[in-house]
Amino acid sequence: MQTAGQKTIRFAEKGLYAVMHHIIGKDAFVIVESTVQNDTDEAVDVWVDLHMHQLIDNGAEQMDEEPGIKAAGAVKLRIAARAVQKVRTQICVGDAVLWNPDAPVLYVVEGVLYRAVKEGEALPNPRLLAGMALEEPHAMKMLDFAETHFGMRTVTVDAKNGLCINGKSVKLRGDGECSAKEASFGQQYQTLLQYRNKGNNAICKRGGQLSESFLECCSRLGVFVLEAPEIVENIRDHRNYPCVIAWMGENIDTEKIHIQDESREIGGICNSGYGMDEAKCFSMDKWLAHTEDVCAGWSIQGCPKEYTAYRQAHALFPNRVMFAATDEPDVVWEMVEKYPYLIGAVASY
Repeated sequence: MQTAGQKTIRFAEKGLYAVMHHIIGKDAFVIVESTVQNDTDEAVDVWVDLHMHQLIDNGAEQMDEEPGIKAAGAVKLRIAARAVQKVRTQICVGDAVLWNPDAPVLYVVEGVLYRAVKEGEALPNPRLLAGMALEEPHAMKMLDFAETHFGMRTVTVDAKNGLCINGKSVKLRGDGECSAKEASFGQQYQTLLQYRNKGNNAICKRGGQLSESFLECCSRLGVFVLEAPEIVENIRDHRNYPCVIAWMGENIDTEKIHIQDESREIGGICNSGYGMDEAKCFSMDKWLAHTEDVCAGWSIQGCPKEYTAYRQAHALFPNRVMFAATDEPDVVWEMVEKYPYLIGAVASY
């Protein structure tokens, strides 16, 4: 590890990103993206050593790790001077436990950045050195360490099957009575636990930025988040959290969301007010005129509060998926359960 002020080779900020690519039987195949930053004046060869552990939710800010490494891998990259470079590698996780709202199991991916140096300058890493053809005796010097939590799960959404997590249909429910303003991790955790125990499993956050500790709590407790990022960097910072299932294109341009996170986003949500007329009633004319340019290419959309509007909106755009934007999920829940294209009833705050 270099000291402050030295020219460094290190993981970039938020330099590890993990997402499950596919699953075959009990084997989950995870893509880990590592971003490395070289602040020195020379091109270098470095190795990223990766290993993964399953986590135990103990209710505390720091989670416990289950004994044993669940998966491991290593990847080499050559990075130019004064450059930032990404590299991806695939890791197989045997007997994988998938994240879902009823069993929100999390894993941690830990990455160690190494560079080959002459023997005697650092302690060797036998696992990395095995099979490497080096011209002379070398050891591996540790340069940096990074880690990230994530959950293994698949998300699909369409008008025929609705929202599916790991191939299983899920309906979103949230009464909106959940404040994200608590100061401590423990307060946030307890607030969300009470929210979950009331039968809620989703939060729609339109204004203000959600803290990473709040998203960590949501991921641990199986609470889905529909988030309107304040800046595009929020997408990068929050994409590892399995609770985040959709980005809302309200605060930033929807094209920027697509560009930032093409492999992760599943949909967008337009402002539900676009379909309302001056009397706050559903308007077919406004729905046709004002929603397609916002929602085209997206999968999810908020729908006005009038309980007859969902079928009208579905008739206009049969391939769209909607959620009911209402503070009273109980009132509309019979319709939510009846129509697959209506994936939930969620109040926003």
